[in-house]
Amino acid sequence: MLEWLMTTIRDIVANDWTQRIATFIGGIAVVVGFLSYLSKKFPKNTLSTEISATKRLWFSGFSRRYNKHVIFEHRVFNVRGLRTQGTFMLKLEKVFVELRIAHSHNPQQASVNPILAKELADNHPIWDFLRFNKKRPNDDTLVFAVIGAPGCGKTTLLQHIALAFAAKQHRRYGLSAYVPLLLFLRQHVQTIVEKSSNLADLAYAHFNDTNKYPNLNPPPGWFAQPLQNGKCLILLDGLDEVADLQQRRAVSAWVDQQIINYPRCRFIITSRPQGYLTAPVEQANVLEVQSFNARQVRRFVHAWYLANEVISFGSEDDGVRNKAKQEAEDLLQRLRAMPTLSDLTVNPLLLTMIAMVHRYRGQLPGRRVELYAEICDVLLGHWRQARGIQDNLTAAQKRVALQPLAAEMMKRKIRDIRTDKAMQIINKPLKRVGLKGESVQKFLSDVQASSGLLLESEVGEWRFAHLTFQEYLAAACLLEQKTKLDWNAAVNDSWWHET
Repeated sequence: MLEWLMTTIRDIVANDWTQRIATFIGGIAVVVGFLSYLSKKFPKNTLSTEISATKRLWFSGFSRRYNKHVIFEHRVFNVRGLRTQGTFMLKLEKVFVELRIAHSHNPQQASVNPILAKELADNHPIWDFLRFNKKRPNDDTLVFAVIGAPGCGKTTLLQHIALAFAAKQHRRYGLSAYVPLLLFLRQHVQTIVEKSSNLADLAYAHFNDTNKYPNLNPPPGWFAQPLQNGKCLILLDGLDEVADLQQRRAVSAWVDQQIINYPRCRFIITSRPQGYLTAPVEQANVLEVQSFNARQVRRFVHAWYLANEVISFGSEDDGVRNKAKQEAEDLLQRLRAMPTLSDLTVNPLLLTMIAMVHRYRGQLPGRRVELYAEICDVLLGHWRQARGIQDNLTAAQKRVALQPLAAEMMKRKIRDIRTDKAMQIINKPLKRVGLKGESVQKFLSDVQASSGLLLESEVGEWRFAHLTFQEYLAAACLLEQKTKLDWNAAVNDSWWHET
């Protein structure tokens, strides 16, 4: 209202002042009438208290501090957990490629394969789904569960959304302003399960932690107001990363309760498919992240090289752009010549790893072995450890069982193996690394859920996500165990060629 008054005063000076003065006086009358109505409706002390509380909330400067915090916290393109590290930290917005999202017609069939080139019809950027409520003016509730395979970009998507709203870029996507509230569910399991705090209290306690955020200092009750007014966009990452099934179901039930508590807010929850299916959010519309297509791969590679070259040189000009273009085209050309590598680029995480190895470790395809080793280690554990998730086995310990399994499958010239046959092969290796009892029986399904490297293709039938992974792990096993093999026959056998 104050903004309207100031605008009107400027108009009085700049335009036809007689008309404007009448409008101004009319506006003053409206303001006075509204204040008079409030004074009659509410007791004086109550009204004064409400106004004072609102002033403390919105004139505390916290909104500006909070948005700045969101930008500082999520602006860097995250490559923690990758063995090959770049020289520079890249801004997420410089390399981010919009993901394609589609309604999941059957979440039970959502793929856990990180390199399956699957495309559902009628896919869109996430912004289209967030705008959908404009077509349904009487329905404010928008709840989405975004599911996808490991490395498909779910967390990065939430960071991208949070950055857009914190930087006041919402109009670019045709949306109103919201307070982005991005929380990683694995960090709040204890609070949710033991205390059952509502979202406003949980958010306040989290951001009021002076050890983590010494300069943030949120006013008490600050989060409650936008949540109650439907001005929050709630981004909850990693439901599947709540390892214990009972706790995951408790967290899912808590999310459902927050949807009831704050029905005017928008919610986006991310998860891998299997973790979500065992603890679904009842009120959520399920969306699936689609694999990268050729256009997205090209866009990412060019953006990634340009961002690196700009930071390396210190500025952007035609020379920097041309060098980045040459490097990007070199990688894309090599990928076209290597279908086994090109197949992996549908996954944003694996594409990032390929670009890192190409730039920092030497030209592809000469370094394929290093690349495959890194992919397996990252999928089996390094990526999750970097996010603070502890598995009962390390990546190296998982390989102790997976390598002989891959070697035996190569020897038998098979892509699929029955559960009982697989268990016969991995039983002893798993016991050597200390796995016992039920954990041994769950090993195959745990690897599928956490990495997608091994998949149950049919009920009771298992296969590696890509023949390349089977070949690499078999080669590692044969090398470590110094297995005697008829190498002359193997070299001339196309089945063994890549191994």
